[in-house]
Amino acid sequence: MSAELLRVDALRFKIGSAASGAADLFEAASFTLAPGEHVAVLGPRGPVRTALLRAVALLDRPQSGRVCLGPLELTRLPEARLRAARREFQYVGGDPARSLPLRFTVADALLEPLHIHRLGTPAERLARAEAALALFHLNRALLGQAVASLSLALRQMTSLARALSLEPRLLLTDEVVDYLEPAAGRALLERLAAHCRAHSVAWLWTTADPGLARRFSDRVLRLEDRRLLPA
Repeated sequence: MSAELLRVDALRFKIGSAASGAADLFEAASFTLAPGEHVAVLGPRGPVRTALLRAVALLDRPQSGRVCLGPLELTRLPEARLRAARREFQYVGGDPARSLPLRFTVADALLEPLHIHRLGTPAERLARAEAALALFHLNRALLGQAVASLSLALRQMTSLARALSLEPRLLLTDEVVDYLEPAAGRALLERLAAHCRAHSVAWLWTTADPGLARRFSDRVLRLEDRRLLPA
């Protein structure tokens, strides 16, 4: 694989306050991803893996370190420019109950980011939304359903479809199959991995399952005692 797409240098994220004694949730994390590369972060379920991915996605600002997407240093961007850059990298968290506004329909959820980033005409946005649903074998009839009426598994697939409709260069996912039966989870990861391969999307994802990590990744990083190590 060629040039770096993502570079993370000495990233630190602390919990607690200076008065109570702030502590690193993970030690200085450094790694890279090449364009189209799939890398799993393997470790037990808990706050450390989630904090790492959220810090890389700049959803929670790290206390120190750098995150670069290509030549762009994301950690130095003001919020307005960071929001614009998010079209290039998308994060999907592990709690589908909180991932989408309950007042939305599925169509609202899928079309909102396309509208925010001013991508395409209304007809083209709808076509993107339908194509993203089809990736997870979901029928376009789902577009009219309320998010609140969906199962947690369907909400998670809708969140993934929403992220991929933007055609990002980097996808970050945290524990996205935890609400699925094992066979359904493997099938979802197969479709997700195949889509990312076909479109050269780099994928950074977390799992507690060593077998899944090896099966769906080019490389595996292991979280152990707050340190990120090669597996």
